[in-house]
This record gives sequence, structure tokens and C-alpha cells, in this order.
Amino acid sequence: MKKQEKMPPGFFLNIQSVYDALEEYYESIRLFKENNNSCLIGVQYYYGQKELDKSYLYLCDGEELERHPFTMKEGYLIVVGECNRSHIVFGCSWIHMKEAQYSASAMRELFNRIQEIFSKNHICEKKINYILNHDGTVEDICALARDYFHNPVFIHDTYYNILAVSEMPENAMRFAYNNRTGKYTQDAETLNNFRVSKEYKKTLLTHGGHIWDSDFDESRCIYVNIWQDGVYRGRFILLELLSSLKTGQLKDAEYFAEAIRILLERRDIKDNEEQHPLKGIVQDALNGKLPDEANLEMQLGLFS
Repeated sequence: MKKQEKMPPGFFLNIQSVYDALEEYYESIRLFKENNNSCLIGVQYYYGQKELDKSYLYLCDGEELERHPFTMKEGYLIVVGECNRSHIVFGCSWIHMKEAQYSASAMRELFNRIQEIFSKNHICEKKINYILNHDGTVEDICALARDYFHNPVFIHDTYYNILAVSEMPENAMRFAYNNRTGKYTQDAETLNNFRVSKEYKKTLLTHGGHIWDSDFDESRCIYVNIWQDGVYRGRFILLELLSSLKTGQLKDAEYFAEAIRILLERRDIKDNEEQHPLKGIVQDALNGKLPDEANLEMQLGLFS
């Protein structure tokens, strides 16, 4: 039996995610992004300390930066107020918050707001792991994703059967019930649009999170294809209905999709284990392989 996989450690943030969250509260804010690795675990004040860690986002004002230039290549920094760009080493990704005030209280408020962004992710990571460790389902992941992204989400398989869907506005439902399979699928009009759209067909080959601006209607979504051993298994879809999609959500969506992939794999393993106990023996017989007598007697004994 194939060993069940676990989630990679850490639902870490990237600087784009932090920027997207702060942009909702501050106007004069700019992002200078050299890389966007999802590796950030928290925020610290920068005061010229020598021991710096690339897993932290550092916060300082322009005056502190004047006294202590930031020299960590591929590091992450937020600068408040006026600053000299030459005091930040090339290769650092940083956010400039020009409008913010220098007051100590304002800096504390900003620090707390940034910490809340990280706390939200830490809490979500714990909930995902709880679902995975307590026989949770793809429906559980969908409900959690709906709360996290503030937009409806759903999952479909290779044949566009709907595996799970979060709470969604009624007028947004584009699913049809298949009487033969007893499952909901995407409606016929949507499937036909997929069939004739060259742009959609390209999306079936992608890995990671992507934003899809539909070429046949007004819809917009983030999608992540679910791959298992190189085989396409379906798709996790985050719809833009209740709030605007953010670039930083692409990496977050990938993390949710990985949890879904693991749950689907576990379901496959469980389904295989629950197959008729004589299936393997019958297949061996059809292939000309003689069954082990002791094993055959044990299996037949289950039905005596």
C-alpha cells in the first residue's frame, strides 16, 4: 500500500501577500519585489542588528535605515516614511509606506497589523492540519477556503463532476445534476465553452496557481490544477464574486490545493482497500496465476 503523504511544513507568507493585505489600509504604499518566495513566518523590528533571518519580514523607518543600511541580499523589509533607496542592498524585496507617520504609536499599530496577517495564516495552517489529521474531507477544506479567501470555492474532477463546493450565491451556481451518475457537474453551456476555447485548453497543462480571465464570459478566478503522479486529477477554483482576487493569493491557493490532493489520494487508497476481497484472487486466476491456498481458504472463509 502506498504511504500516505503529509502536508509540507509551514503555510508561509510571501511579501506579495503582506503587501496585498496592507494595501487595504494604506494608500501611499509600493512594492519593490525581487523575489516572492513563500518563506516568511513573522515580523521583527530592524535596528541595525547583525544577525538577520530571511524567514522574517523586517520593519523600520527611514531614519533608522539612514543609520543602519539594510544589507541582507534576498531579504524582506518594510520602510516607513522617506528613505534613500541606496541604503537597501540590491536583491532585497521591500515595501515602502511613504504616507505612514514616524510616531512610535503608529509604528506599533503597523507592527500589530502585520503580525495579525501572519497570525491569520498560522491559524489557517492549524485548521488545515486538523482536517488532514482527523479524517476530514474536501468539503471541510472548501469551507475553510471560503472563510480564508472571502470568496466561493469549488473542486471538480477530471470529468467536471463537482467534488465539493463552499457556500455560494445562488445566482452564481452553474452546475447541473446528472441523473445517471447522481452527481453535480458543470453545466452544458460552460462545458461547451471549455471545449471551443483555446485559452482554456492551455490552462489544463499548468502547474501552480494562476488567475484566469475568462475569454467567453465575465468571470474571473484563481485556479490550481491538481496533479497526482503526473496525472491530472481535477481543479481547485477560487471565484471572484464577493471580493477582488489578489496576486498574493496564488501561493495560498496552491497550499489549499495540496491539501485537496492529499485527501483525494487518501480517498483512493481507502476505496481500494474496501474493494471486494476476492478481486485480487479473481484477477490472478484470469492471468493464469495460481492463488496461495492458505490465503484462498482465509478469504473464502469470510463468506461461509
